[in-house]
Amino acid sequence: MTDIIVIGAGGLGREVLWTIERINQISQTWNIVGVCDDATDRFEGSVSSYLYLGDVESAVSSNPQAAFVIAIGNNEIREKIYSKYKDRHYPAIIDPSAVVAPSSKIGKGTFVAPGAIVAVDTSIGDFAIVNQHARMGHDSSIGDFSQLAPGVGVCGNVKIGRSAFLGVNSSVLPGMRIGDGAKVSAGIPVCKNLSAGEVFTPYGIFS
Repeated sequence: MTDIIVIGAGGLGREVLWTIERINQISQTWNIVGVCDDATDRFEGSVSSYLYLGDVESAVSSNPQAAFVIAIGNNEIREKIYSKYKDRHYPAIIDPSAVVAPSSKIGKGTFVAPGAIVAVDTSIGDFAIVNQHARMGHDSSIGDFSQLAPGVGVCGNVKIGRSAFLGVNSSVLPGMRIGDGAKVSAGIPVCKNLSAGEVFTPYGIFS
């Protein structure tokens, strides 16, 4: 088994731990060394029964041969951590219950959560998150460090840029283009192209 460390001890980190456990139930693949997080005052000894290794710098420097998962929901923070530790190994973590077409491409460091569906000829960039029961239609793509929240539906031929965020249960109509860093609020359909950095919400607030 390969040693692996989860960066991020919050909710997403614990979900990633759960997926790694589910992978190991099928095939003993990963030895979970522990979890690290820079919020050192929030944890005492363990996270979900796994050893708390302290801050990220200490854990990374002390385990040069381990694989790492950056399990932090904030797109910008994931990218910042990766930019500091680019020389480490970051495998894609795909839950056994996810349905992923053989013709799809999934980048390094990406997390595909339970119940997600990734259809034919899709492309997911590096360090992306496809959360629980999110769906990607045929010939669609999402860029590096982007995130589909739980229940997001992306139709066919959609192109989503780098570090974009789609809120829970939102949807994207076929053929739409979403620019780098754009954000979509929860529960709404995207029926137009979004420019880079655009915040799309009918509520006057982003959620």
